[in-house]
Amino acid sequence: MARVSIYVPDDLKARMDGVGDAVNWSEVARPAFQAAVANHEHREGQTMETAIQRLRASKAESSLRDRDDGKAEGAMVAKDLLDYPELVAISKIDVGQNDEESAYGELKAALDPAGEHSEPEFNELYFTNDGASVSDNWALGFIEGAQDFFKRVRAQI
Repeated sequence: MARVSIYVPDDLKARMDGVGDAVNWSEVARPAFQAAVANHEHREGQTMETAIQRLRASKAESSLRDRDDGKAEGAMVAKDLLDYPELVAISKIDVGQNDEESAYGELKAALDPAGEHSEPEFNELYFTNDGASVSDNWALGFIEGAQDFFKRVRAQI
């Protein structure tokens, strides 16, 4: 793979350094680069292929935002709302074995094992989105955020 240098403000670089290896900055930047190139190519010569590339790049950016948003929500909900048995149930979800298509179902099964709540009820109970549907990719991020939080505090409980 080729290497590219980019410039960021000093304060942002300091914050990025504070995150350390927890974030793969290439994975964060790659969708933005792909989207910019695809948009430029589509403007220069609009073909079906450039439209498809533009939409693929847009989908990748959206997917990354969804996952990041879900991860932030999962950490917050784990810290402020979930109880110990719920955190244990989420900690048992193997995100490596679950692709994004099954993440929401895994999360719902962990937090509502008896299936007592409809999807809107479940979402309203556990998410700050007023019962609206969430993507499976967002749910995968939510699981990761909750698991990360629980790993940090589990030994202290």
